[in-house]
Amino acid sequence: MEEKEIVLMMDGQPYADVIPIEYKGQRVITLDQIDTLHKRPEGTAGRNFHKNKKRLVEGDDYFEFRGKEGREALRNLNSTNFVELKNSPHFVEYLFTESGYLMLVKSLTDDLAWKVQRMLVNGYFCAVKSNIKADPIDALQLIVDELKSQREKMNQLSEANAEVSARIDNVEKKIAGPDTGAKTPTEVARINGFFSKNGNPHESFVKALLHMLKVKVTSSYPYDNEYSQCVYKSIGDKIVPACYIKEAGQKVLHSWLKENSLEQFHSVNYYRRNGFGHKKGDIKESFYLVPGNAHKFSVLIK
Repeated sequence: MEEKEIVLMMDGQPYADVIPIEYKGQRVITLDQIDTLHKRPEGTAGRNFHKNKKRLVEGDDYFEFRGKEGREALRNLNSTNFVELKNSPHFVEYLFTESGYLMLVKSLTDDLAWKVQRMLVNGYFCAVKSNIKADPIDALQLIVDELKSQREKMNQLSEANAEVSARIDNVEKKIAGPDTGAKTPTEVARINGFFSKNGNPHESFVKALLHMLKVKVTSSYPYDNEYSQCVYKSIGDKIVPACYIKEAGQKVLHSWLKENSLEQFHSVNYYRRNGFGHKKGDIKESFYLVPGNAHKFSVLIK
């Protein structure tokens, strides 16, 4: 088969002469050709490929030719590009389609790289698209292969879109307000009549009780479960996580308080001797010790 070199043009001037390689009805390119055309040291494209191989799809972005069978398959292409192939048992060669080539050179961002990419897309890969063989069976097979390729890409895009939609829904949930009926620990403390000595609702005491009851009420990150949730809240110019107890979580606390007495957690310390402002036997401190929490809670129950 007589092969003709083609001249690749850049900025209106001849840039390189190459002998086109065609495989399965499309033009392909080797790693050595990529290094030569991009004026990169030998092995550059190969390193990029092996580093990102898992991101490319064999049969779509590249074709692998390995061992004796792979070597013979390349020789059967009747291309002078593969006349001198090593007879090594470890032989391996790769041919890259247009999509594979573009993925492989994404990391090359210098001016020459951009020009070479445009040159190959417009002057090398596109040529076979307008040169469909006269045999109608071959032409139909090319169309079928192209449609299959497009279907595969559409499926990949659909999967990617579904993943992105799920992520968006997750983010929207995190920045949305709390569920209807959900209340902050401060509100729950006020409802149940738990106050600190200074008269404020005793938020920490409520959190300790809920923690004892296995209801999560503290977190540095958004979450959502059956009994509570944590969402992002804007305070001034900052975005911070805010925890809420859902109605189910409030019922857990209410039921426990109805069936149990807090007196079991109540402790009192007395003065052991007379002193300024108190007598021996006077109450020194009154507090609650909640299981699982070492803190002494001074609580006024109203």
